[in-house]
Amino acid sequence: MDALLWVGWLCTLVVLFFMILIGLFGSLALKSPRWDVEFLALAQQDWKRRGLTDRNHSMSEEVSMQRSIGQKEVDEEPDLELRSGTISTIAVLVGADDRDALRADLDERSDALLLAALSGVFNSVRNISNLNVASRIWVARRWVALSWVLCRGLVWFLPRCFRQVARVIERYMAVATILGITGGLLLWGFSNDMSKSSEGGIGWVNFVGIVVTVGTVVGLVLAVGQQFRLVVASVVGPARTWSKKGVMTAVLVLGFAAGMFTVVRTDAWTQWQLEASRLVTESLTDTPVGDWVGKILLVAIIVLGVSRAVRWARVRRLKGADRISSLGAAVVLALLGVLAVFFIVDAPPRGCQARDVRDSCGDRFRQLAGTDLHCR
Repeated sequence: MDALLWVGWLCTLVVLFFMILIGLFGSLALKSPRWDVEFLALAQQDWKRRGLTDRNHSMSEEVSMQRSIGQKEVDEEPDLELRSGTISTIAVLVGADDRDALRADLDERSDALLLAALSGVFNSVRNISNLNVASRIWVARRWVALSWVLCRGLVWFLPRCFRQVARVIERYMAVATILGITGGLLLWGFSNDMSKSSEGGIGWVNFVGIVVTVGTVVGLVLAVGQQFRLVVASVVGPARTWSKKGVMTAVLVLGFAAGMFTVVRTDAWTQWQLEASRLVTESLTDTPVGDWVGKILLVAIIVLGVSRAVRWARVRRLKGADRISSLGAAVVLALLGVLAVFFIVDAPPRGCQARDVRDSCGDRFRQLAGTDLHCR
């Protein structure tokens, strides 16, 4: 891989990270910081309307209610500090001088989109009496509303961001073009003998074109790097306030990401996959590792089932019959787990105390099969 190819690869990584950055912050531009809080309040209002807050629930009702609000913990108040950092970054990327005006504009737009999303989700389940069906429609409509908000954020953000990037690039592009043309001509003129040139007059055009292209791309990367620096300064603070530990952490993270991306895009990743697959296959087939992995997974699944059943049995909002059923399921699974452990460790059945354990256990099994042999 020659030097120009490495330069192109580095420029690609910088532009890729920048596109990920603007895609992330652009999509969050019009998402209200009160999104999760308001949807939780709306779900509780819907439960109250259905009469679910004044009585115990069945297990199916509890599952449907949990499906509506999700597993994520929602704070009572939104994280305004995170929202302030997001708006500061957006202000840098779009080149906004008045951040207070930008924040007011974004808050107004995000509140309007949030109100429309809440109304749409609530109206979609208002006339549905089946709580299971209503919860599934609720989740689907909420995802549709969130996708619409993220798309609207990108539509608002991307044109403003690209105009700001164009303004920053203008300064670098002019210098890169002039230096590329001048440097390319001088380098070609002093490094080529006209009497021995085999390319003819088109040679200098090709050479200068390559130098100008490389210089323009490098100028673009420098402009993107300048935007990166401004974003980091707005989020973390000026460079003089950075700690050595924070700088090293950032360098390691970026280096790891760039290294992984480079490995994936080259043959090294394919070779590693083949070697890893071969080692895993040999370990599972030629050694007892595969058997023990299966045994551990079986025990883990049983333990997980017991823990979930006990958790359901401890929910005070559930009806008594459902709590008793959950407790019974936990007991059954626990017994299955004990039997599974006996099978895994090859423990002999209780009562087989003959000198030859294998023979006595065989007699025991034949006894269970209806023979006259007994385990003495």
